[in-house]
Amino acid sequence: MVNFDKINSEWIRKQIESYDISQRAVCENLGITESQLSQWISGIRNPSQPAKAALYWYFRSLEYSNNTQTN
Repeated sequence: MVNFDKINSEWIRKQIESYDISQRAVCENLGITESQLSQWISGIRNPSQPAKAALYWYFRSLEYSNNTQTN
């Protein structure tokens, strides 16, 4: 089972940097506003549990995609 409690502002920021993806691309792919993402990254607001799940699986899909392209 996935522990979504680890998904916080630092985790989101690290994922964006790790995959070298723009915040705009994250927003477009997840169907959220740039304001929402900005608030999550800055720690002003925390993502809901469904949003945390979406973030987790979105970044895991990027990881999978990157792994299949390098193999």
